[in-house]
Amino acid sequence: MKLLLVIDQFEELITICNPQEKELFLNFLANILEANHQQISIVLTLRSDFEPRFLDSVFKSYWTQSRFPVRAMRSEELRQALPVFLGSYNLKIISNHQLEHYV
Repeated sequence: MKLLLVIDQFEELITICNPQEKELFLNFLANILEANHQQISIVLTLRSDFEPRFLDSVFKSYWTQSRFPVRAMRSEELRQALPVFLGSYNLKIISNHQLEHYV
């Protein structure tokens, strides 16, 4: 069995935790990866402006080998994606004015 661990908003490790907590958690995750690299994958999401703060951490080798940047959507892409996303929850944009408000 293979496990996928997804951690969203990983930058909160910096904004919420003190430096000691941050290091403990990073070391904990690194130890899990090293001991179970065949059985676990970890996906981290974070804002790109926080990325430099993790480049010299215990994740450095993972960061350089496995990094997958996702660029911000352009306005036209958001205009197309929002109705589809909302539709999956049975919601819809009522007017173009409303759509432009969110884009």
